[in-house]
Amino acid sequence: MNSGIQKFRELRNGRIGKLVDFYSLSFPSLRFLTFCLLLLASLFYVGCSPKGEQPTPSWNITFFPLGAKIHFDTNDEVPIQRIRAFDRDTLVAQLDIGGYARRTESLYFRWEKRRMYRFEVTRNHGELTAQTVQAPQSDPRGSIDIAIPYGTVGAEFNAPSQTAKSLVLQGSEMTATVLVRNGLVVPVNFRVELRIPSVIQVSQLPSIWNLTPLRGKGEKEGEGTPSVSAPLSPLLAGEGPGERSGKRQAEIEETTLVASGKLTVESEVWYSQLRLKIPDNALPASTRIEGHAIFESPSGDRWERTISLFLSSSPIDDIKKQLSIEKVLMPTDVAGVFDPRQRPDAISYSRPLFGGFGRWLGVKSHQINYFQPATYQTVRLRNRGQDTIHVIVTSMNRALKSGEAIPFLAPPDAINAGTNRTLAFVSLAGESTTDVPLPIYFSPPHLRDFSDLTGAGRYERAIEVKIWGSNATVLDATYPLLIVTPNRHALFVTGIMFVSTSLGLFFLIGFRQRFFSRFTTKQLILIALFGATIFVLVSVPSTLLANLISALLGPIAFLITGLINEMLYYALLTSLLMLIRRSGVITLVSAVRLLLGGIMLGLLTPIALLYTGTTVLLLEAGFWLTRKVSHVLIWALVFGICDALAVYADFQLSITLYRLFYADWYILTRLLVDGFAYTFVGVLLGKRLGKGLSRVAE
Repeated sequence: MNSGIQKFRELRNGRIGKLVDFYSLSFPSLRFLTFCLLLLASLFYVGCSPKGEQPTPSWNITFFPLGAKIHFDTNDEVPIQRIRAFDRDTLVAQLDIGGYARRTESLYFRWEKRRMYRFEVTRNHGELTAQTVQAPQSDPRGSIDIAIPYGTVGAEFNAPSQTAKSLVLQGSEMTATVLVRNGLVVPVNFRVELRIPSVIQVSQLPSIWNLTPLRGKGEKEGEGTPSVSAPLSPLLAGEGPGERSGKRQAEIEETTLVASGKLTVESEVWYSQLRLKIPDNALPASTRIEGHAIFESPSGDRWERTISLFLSSSPIDDIKKQLSIEKVLMPTDVAGVFDPRQRPDAISYSRPLFGGFGRWLGVKSHQINYFQPATYQTVRLRNRGQDTIHVIVTSMNRALKSGEAIPFLAPPDAINAGTNRTLAFVSLAGESTTDVPLPIYFSPPHLRDFSDLTGAGRYERAIEVKIWGSNATVLDATYPLLIVTPNRHALFVTGIMFVSTSLGLFFLIGFRQRFFSRFTTKQLILIALFGATIFVLVSVPSTLLANLISALLGPIAFLITGLINEMLYYALLTSLLMLIRRSGVITLVSAVRLLLGGIMLGLLTPIALLYTGTTVLLLEAGFWLTRKVSHVLIWALVFGICDALAVYADFQLSITLYRLFYADWYILTRLLVDGFAYTFVGVLLGKRLGKGLSRVAE
């Protein structure tokens, strides 16, 4: 007992004691540690503080024959949980959303005229806003629409007279659709009159339409003889509704087409399409197509609806100047909300691990719904003009070199009729930006033809914007598309790290007595002292400040954290190797640091164990190669290469276990700067520090 105490006193008064005194002056002060703890507490308080209040969504309600439509403000992006409608206290309709609502959401229910209904919109965090609205004064009745192109006009069901505008392309053929919608009164007979100016030629007329006698000024109804072959005549430029010129024109002013029918079902829609040829020159001012519908019920009740569609034409070059593709986001959801957690412009697919060999062993393939989109892309279009422009947005996934469509990236034939592209019909309001979500389908090739091809690689998305109703393309652009599968290389590197770390632990535990017998007590104490020093000077600051630095600098945070994690660490490690040039020193000092980090900071995780084990093996191998070399540049070069390999292994570990994706330039920059350069400088500094410690120890 006394001999042991005496030996400890000798060590305390010898070289080890001097080193202890030297490092006791180098430890951070309590004031610095207190400052770090206060900073950590402040960040914790800020992170746990309640978030700022989100804006309350603004919305309004309009009724239609089948229910009510809730229109949200286009500037609001507030997640909505559900929308409900009440007749007094009775729930009549409910729509569960659970995310961002569209601009217009519909609730379907049978409403009664002049009755009060309460509508409630519930946000995701539970806040509720309500509005009470009275239903229209009369039951929904029939209406008439004229759409050029199809589907671009929506009439109010109880408005007796309406006007609308449409911009058409000069020199093109477009489809005009006449729609007669029924309300809740059945059965009902209707008669439609359609007046078309002759500057617009009718190239295709269905047989259901009849030509009425054509009239000029001063002619009464029934006068004149209709002629099917008679040319359609122009509506006089500059005339107001009902105005005519002072004398009979050589050409007939307009032609009236008449059709009739019967609606027997509530909300039934009757329609007919006509092909119109738009002239190459600009249309005269106030050019319009007029529609007049007369409805009559069996009880003798009669009502009329009219609509005037004013047309303006523009050349394709002018339309191109008004439209632009602002941005294309991918991946998004069906509502166009971008997912920042996923890799941009990419589809991630977990391919079979063993490929065809797995199928030979009987491994079942993952079932995929071919009619379910793999993801969505959102095309953001801007219309700088004042008129609404109706367009078709298409997207085709094709090969980079050949430009041919990729079969396994094409939509199913049952969805887009084998066109190899997805499309959307959109009306772009004037002076606004519109988001157009487009689905992207992916059916892995190995599930289609039982091959080992997974489809991984680079492709492109060819996006086109065409004028609705014509083949004229006004915008086109290409964007990358990447099919990403699990990185087998990363999995292979992770497997090597796991095997090497397991073998290293087995060797260290199985031969621990022989391993520790290679070091004297003085050396073990010095190694433990350096391990504690590295923990205090490297592990503690990097743990406390890493998140703050990453939040401020983002992906380039390693330029600052590397000064501590790499440069300072290798300076201390090299100085220890200058004092004890023996294999196993790196293993012991890394073990002390890892154990202290696990006990004090909770950093002892399987990931940390794999990374530390791999780093120790690489550095031990590098030290064994340079153990007899005294030139510091050789040490710096070898240790820099070893640490660069360790950083690369850490990247592959993150890719495998955390499913992270890194850009090639980012990996290369980390390897050169964080892995090699900082280590190289740290070894050079450690050489000088080691010489100073050697003089102190002597």
